[in-house]
Amino acid sequence: MTGYAGGDGQRMRAVMRRFSQSAVQLLAQLLPPYPMDPDFASFRGIEEQGRKLAERSRNDLLHVDSFPSRPTHGRRILRFFVNFNPAAPRVWRTGPPFPALAEQYAAGSGLLRRALHPSLGQRLGELGHRRPAYDRFMLAFHHWLKANREFQSAAHPTWEFPPGSAWLCFTDTVSHAVLRGQYALEQTVMVRAEGLQAPELAPAAVFARLAARAV
Repeated sequence: MTGYAGGDGQRMRAVMRRFSQSAVQLLAQLLPPYPMDPDFASFRGIEEQGRKLAERSRNDLLHVDSFPSRPTHGRRILRFFVNFNPAAPRVWRTGPPFPALAEQYAAGSGLLRRALHPSLGQRLGELGHRRPAYDRFMLAFHHWLKANREFQSAAHPTWEFPPGSAWLCFTDTVSHAVLRGQYALEQTVMVRAEGLQAPELAPAAVFARLAARAV
């Protein structure tokens, strides 16, 4: 556990452990065909609206998820959220799904080519992570989407998750942003490719098709 400045760290760890275990158990019951590897759980205690963060760290800009510290190696990122704010909703904005975004932007942006043929500097920067081409592309795409002003300013739907509600999605496919909200819990699990019900829709499969076309 990191980033906690409260007094009773032991109690906070117990709360987070209990939430994580319950969330993983629920996901296993809801989605029994999916082989899941539990990842981190997080507490979102800061109001999202108006946070002063670097562009790549901002949650209020549309993006698809990719973790800079831990490559997925083709596994899906499934995330389960709970809004336990007693009075206010958690407001999301969503854009087109990854297959449509990748088809539109991957080649023209140059990100596909750079992922398939990384520079020496890229390779040296990845020595500690051993990032394959797919994860290299996803991380660059995450950054590129957040920096693309035309994409960010386009009209996209918003969704309000009321107090006490829970929702889940593959955040490597759903382009999303958190516009406002405070006090939420989140559990991430990694879903292995062999259990997917529609493997052709997975971002790794989409990337493989685009890479084959480029070659």
